[in-house]
This record gives sequence, C-alpha cells and structure tokens, in this order.
Amino acid sequence: MNEGATILLPVDFSSHSRAAAIRACHLAAGLGMTVRMIHALHLPPVAREAAVPSDFWLGLRRSEAARL
Repeated sequence: MNEGATILLPVDFSSHSRAAAIRACHLAAGLGMTVRMIHALHLPPVAREAAVPSDFWLGLRRSEAARL
C-alpha cells in the first residue's frame, strides 16, 4: 500500500521524542513504510563565533550520532 513511503522523524532525545519514535516505527511497520530519523543540534550564536577547536565539534558530532 505505502511501499516506498517514508516517515521523517525529528528527534531530540527527550521522552516525548522517544514516544514519537516508537509510534512512528509501529505505524511504519503496519503500513509497509520506512522511518528516517534526523537530529539537528542547535547551537547558540556565541558558540559559532567562539574559537572552538575542530576536535570538540568532531567529538560532539560523534557523540550525537552514537545516541541517534
């Protein structure tokens, strides 16, 4: 029926996000759909302007990817 259709699921690792992920997976499984999860890290402007070492950003990206 919905083969090839995708549910796009933004996650922020909160309990609400986890509940939405579980619901999306059940819905997708029942309808023959796939789930694609995304996570965007919001940084305050000062973080972008500061001279933060690239190793810090790489470590942060790896940590968030592992959680996802």
